[in-house]
Amino acid sequence: MKKPVITTVAAVCLALLTAVLPALHAAEIVQGVRNGAPGQASLTSGEQLLTQCGAVSVEAAQRRVDASRESYRETVAAENVRQTIEDEITQIERGELTYREVFREVYICGDSLMCGLDVVGLINGRHLIAKVSANLTHLEDNLNRLIRAKPRVLILHYGVNAVASNEPAAQRFIKRYGEDIEKIRAGSPHTRIIVSLLFPVDETIATKPRFTWVGRFNELLVEMCDEKGLEYLDTTPLLQEHTEFYTADGIHQDKKFYSQYWFPYIMREKEIYA
Repeated sequence: MKKPVITTVAAVCLALLTAVLPALHAAEIVQGVRNGAPGQASLTSGEQLLTQCGAVSVEAAQRRVDASRESYRETVAAENVRQTIEDEITQIERGELTYREVFREVYICGDSLMCGLDVVGLINGRHLIAKVSANLTHLEDNLNRLIRAKPRVLILHYGVNAVASNEPAAQRFIKRYGEDIEKIRAGSPHTRIIVSLLFPVDETIATKPRFTWVGRFNELLVEMCDEKGLEYLDTTPLLQEHTEFYTADGIHQDKKFYSQYWFPYIMREKEIYA
């Protein structure tokens, strides 16, 4: 029985497809053609592929294959990163690695919610710039320090002390915050800046007028990040799941929250690893 005649373009296209796409049908088609007895499913898929291939040039087929190769490489790389992060979290739990080592090129700047990191020694003290009751004046006082340091990653958390029950105040805060961040970007253009959204407060105080605006502040922070092409970190899902870590004031968290949940959360969400 004579084997099917395949056009030059279709042959090239089919060869390229089977070289880079780990698809079962593609492999079945080639095997069936070589054996002279492809199955019906393989023939149907093959006819569809060949029809598609015959409608495009070799150059177009090559571009599609190159795109498939790149997509495949990116998928593999992403899977490798995720696995590396999970392995490092396991090593930290076993005492074989520390957060200080993982976050050795990370600076964290913010208010009292970040001060807790110093207590538990999760990060190099020189890389933690935080103060109780800090507002944007604190950030502005440390702009030059941050620019000189040029950290690989900078995590910012400001706003809990600026939350007010009116839109103009919220807009003023966002405008000023954005201007401060632009100064950091100008002085340290290679720093990856991550804006932490405001931590949600415990439900016991969430209905107080001031704290009802936390959600609105976070909406504006997201809008600012989207407009400026910045990354943001939303801790809301994590704290909604682990309300047991709120301290008596309903604003701050027990130090165990940071070591057991927040740092692993950052590693996974923002792909930070040693």
